[in-house]
Amino acid sequence: MGGGDLTALKKETVAPQVCSASFKIFRAPPARGKVPGWPSSPAQSLFEALPGAWVLHREIEDARLGAGAFVGRASFAPQADGRLLYEEHGELQLGARRGPAWRRWIYALEGDALAVRYPDTLDELHLFRFGDGRSAQHRHFCGADCYQADLSRGADDSFSLLYAVSGPAKDYRLRTVLTRV
Repeated sequence: MGGGDLTALKKETVAPQVCSASFKIFRAPPARGKVPGWPSSPAQSLFEALPGAWVLHREIEDARLGAGAFVGRASFAPQADGRLLYEEHGELQLGARRGPAWRRWIYALEGDALAVRYPDTLDELHLFRFGDGRSAQHRHFCGADCYQADLSRGADDSFSLLYAVSGPAKDYRLRTVLTRV
Protein backbone atom coordinates (compact mmCIF):
# COMPACT_ATOMS: atom_id res chain seq x y z
CA MET A 1 0.00 0.00 0.00
CA GLY A 2 2.73 2.47 -0.82
CA GLY A 3 2.81 5.45 -3.11
CA GLY A 4 -0.74 6.61 -2.46
CA ASP A 5 -2.47 3.39 -3.62
CA LEU A 6 -5.92 3.48 -2.03
CA THR A 7 -7.29 0.32 -3.64
CA ALA A 8 -6.10 -1.81 -0.75
CA LEU A 9 -7.99 0.42 1.67
CA LYS A 10 -11.23 -0.09 -0.19
CA LYS A 11 -10.98 -3.86 0.15
CA GLU A 12 -10.27 -3.88 3.89
CA THR A 13 -13.06 -4.19 6.36
CA VAL A 14 -12.67 -2.75 9.78
CA ALA A 15 -14.60 -4.08 12.73
CA PRO A 16 -16.31 -1.32 14.65
CA GLN A 17 -14.61 -0.49 17.91
CA VAL A 18 -16.42 0.38 21.06
CA CYS A 19 -15.09 3.14 23.20
CA SER A 20 -16.24 3.23 26.75
CA ALA A 21 -15.63 6.39 28.72
CA SER A 22 -17.01 7.79 31.87
CA PHE A 23 -17.25 11.48 32.51
CA LYS A 24 -17.30 13.24 35.81
CA ILE A 25 -19.09 16.54 35.96
CA PHE A 26 -17.25 19.13 37.99
CA ARG A 27 -18.87 22.33 39.10
CA ALA A 28 -16.68 25.37 38.76
CA PRO A 29 -16.00 27.25 41.96
CA PRO A 30 -17.96 30.47 42.34
CA ALA A 31 -16.54 33.44 40.46
CA ARG A 32 -14.48 35.86 42.50
CA GLY A 33 -16.66 38.50 44.05
CA LYS A 34 -19.53 36.05 44.48
CA VAL A 35 -18.12 34.68 47.70
CA PRO A 36 -18.18 37.00 50.72
CA GLY A 37 -14.68 38.30 51.37
CA TRP A 38 -13.37 37.61 47.85
CA PRO A 39 -12.62 40.71 45.81
CA SER A 40 -14.17 41.16 42.38
CA SER A 41 -11.95 40.60 39.37
CA PRO A 42 -11.27 43.68 37.22
CA ALA A 43 -13.43 42.16 34.46
CA GLN A 44 -16.29 41.54 36.87
CA SER A 45 -15.99 45.02 38.35
CA LEU A 46 -16.20 46.61 34.87
CA PHE A 47 -19.02 44.30 33.76
CA GLU A 48 -21.09 45.20 36.81
CA ALA A 49 -20.52 48.93 36.12
CA LEU A 50 -21.68 48.76 32.47
CA PRO A 51 -25.51 48.59 32.64
CA GLY A 52 -27.19 51.88 31.87
CA ALA A 53 -26.81 54.86 29.53
CA TRP A 54 -23.56 56.33 28.23
CA VAL A 55 -22.41 59.25 26.06
CA LEU A 56 -20.16 58.04 23.26
CA HIS A 57 -17.45 59.88 21.34
CA ARG A 58 -15.33 58.08 18.74
CA GLU A 59 -12.44 59.54 16.75
CA ILE A 60 -11.67 57.80 13.46
CA GLU A 61 -8.46 57.83 11.42
CA ASP A 62 -8.88 55.80 8.24
CA ALA A 63 -5.97 55.73 5.78
CA ARG A 64 -8.35 55.11 2.88
CA LEU A 65 -11.45 57.14 3.81
CA GLY A 66 -9.97 59.99 5.85
CA ALA A 67 -10.60 61.31 9.34
CA GLY A 68 -13.96 61.27 11.04
CA ALA A 69 -15.97 61.00 14.21
CA PHE A 70 -18.99 59.25 15.66
CA VAL A 71 -20.97 61.01 18.40
CA GLY A 72 -24.00 59.53 20.08
CA ARG A 73 -25.41 57.49 22.92
CA ALA A 74 -24.78 53.94 24.02
CA SER A 75 -26.54 51.63 26.43
CA PHE A 76 -25.88 48.29 28.08
CA ALA A 77 -29.15 46.45 28.78
CA PRO A 78 -29.16 43.33 30.99
CA GLN A 79 -30.54 40.24 29.26
CA ALA A 80 -32.29 37.22 30.80
CA ASP A 81 -29.19 35.05 30.26
CA GLY A 82 -26.95 37.41 32.29
CA ARG A 83 -25.30 38.98 29.27
CA LEU A 84 -25.52 42.66 28.33
CA LEU A 85 -26.86 43.93 25.01
CA TYR A 86 -24.75 46.90 23.91
CA GLU A 87 -26.35 49.32 21.45
CA GLU A 88 -24.97 52.58 20.12
CA HIS A 89 -26.78 55.16 18.01
CA GLY A 90 -25.48 58.46 16.71
CA GLU A 91 -24.13 60.42 13.80
CA LEU A 92 -21.14 59.21 11.81
CA GLN A 93 -18.98 61.63 9.85
CA LEU A 94 -16.24 60.00 7.78
CA GLY A 95 -14.48 61.98 5.08
CA ALA A 96 -17.22 63.74 3.12
CA ARG A 97 -19.91 61.31 4.30
CA ARG A 98 -22.28 62.10 7.17
CA GLY A 99 -25.32 60.24 8.46
CA PRO A 100 -26.93 58.14 11.18
CA ALA A 101 -25.21 54.95 12.30
CA TRP A 102 -25.70 52.25 14.90
CA ARG A 103 -24.05 49.09 16.17
CA ARG A 104 -24.90 46.19 18.51
CA TRP A 105 -22.72 43.76 20.48
CA ILE A 106 -23.18 41.29 23.31
CA TYR A 107 -20.96 41.69 26.38
CA ALA A 108 -20.56 38.73 28.72
CA LEU A 109 -18.55 37.98 31.83
CA GLU A 110 -16.77 34.69 31.17
CA GLY A 111 -14.70 33.66 34.17
CA ASP A 112 -12.21 36.46 34.78
CA ALA A 113 -12.57 37.81 31.23
CA LEU A 114 -14.92 40.20 29.48
CA ALA A 115 -16.12 38.79 26.15
CA VAL A 116 -17.52 40.86 23.30
CA ARG A 117 -19.64 38.78 20.92
CA TYR A 118 -21.59 39.24 17.71
CA PRO A 119 -25.29 39.57 18.61
CA ASP A 120 -26.67 37.22 15.95
CA THR A 121 -24.23 34.32 16.22
CA LEU A 122 -22.59 34.89 19.63
CA ASP A 123 -19.25 34.29 17.92
CA GLU A 124 -16.39 35.90 19.82
CA LEU A 125 -15.08 39.25 18.65
CA HIS A 126 -12.84 39.97 21.66
CA LEU A 127 -11.91 38.33 24.92
CA PHE A 128 -10.37 40.83 27.34
CA ARG A 129 -8.33 39.37 30.22
CA PHE A 130 -7.50 42.10 32.73
CA GLY A 131 -5.23 40.27 35.12
CA ASP A 132 -5.06 42.62 38.09
CA GLY A 133 -5.06 45.86 36.11
CA ARG A 134 -7.51 48.41 34.74
CA SER A 135 -6.77 47.63 31.09
CA ALA A 136 -6.73 44.61 28.81
CA GLN A 137 -5.75 43.85 25.24
CA HIS A 138 -6.98 41.41 22.65
CA ARG A 139 -5.67 40.70 19.17
CA HIS A 140 -7.14 38.56 16.43
CA PHE A 141 -7.00 38.15 12.67
CA CYS A 142 -9.84 38.31 10.19
CA GLY A 143 -8.31 36.97 7.02
CA ALA A 144 -5.00 38.81 6.69
CA ASP A 145 -6.21 41.88 8.62
CA CYS A 146 -5.03 42.24 12.23
CA TYR A 147 -7.40 43.69 14.84
CA GLN A 148 -5.75 45.03 18.00
CA ALA A 149 -8.09 46.28 20.76
CA ASP A 150 -7.12 47.94 24.06
CA LEU A 151 -9.88 48.37 26.65
CA SER A 152 -9.21 50.64 29.66
CA ARG A 153 -11.31 51.71 32.60
CA GLY A 154 -10.90 55.35 33.60
CA ALA A 155 -10.51 56.57 37.17
CA ASP A 156 -13.85 58.35 36.77
CA ASP A 157 -17.03 56.71 35.49
CA SER A 158 -15.73 56.17 31.96
CA PHE A 159 -13.91 53.65 29.83
CA SER A 160 -12.16 53.72 26.48
CA LEU A 161 -11.53 51.34 23.62
CA LEU A 162 -8.58 51.92 21.30
CA TYR A 163 -8.78 49.93 18.10
CA ALA A 164 -6.13 49.49 15.42
CA VAL A 165 -6.90 47.48 12.29
CA SER A 166 -4.22 46.89 9.69
CA GLY A 167 -3.77 44.64 6.71
CA PRO A 168 -4.36 44.43 2.99
CA ALA A 169 -8.10 45.20 3.22
CA LYS A 170 -8.21 47.67 6.14
CA ASP A 171 -6.09 50.38 7.72
CA TYR A 172 -7.79 52.44 10.41
CA ARG A 173 -7.66 53.53 14.06
CA LEU A 174 -10.60 54.18 16.39
CA ARG A 175 -10.55 55.84 19.79
CA THR A 176 -13.87 55.45 21.62
CA VAL A 177 -14.63 57.00 25.00
CA LEU A 178 -17.83 56.19 26.88
CA THR A 179 -18.84 58.39 29.82
CA ARG A 180 -21.76 57.68 32.13
CA VAL A 181 -24.81 59.89 31.48
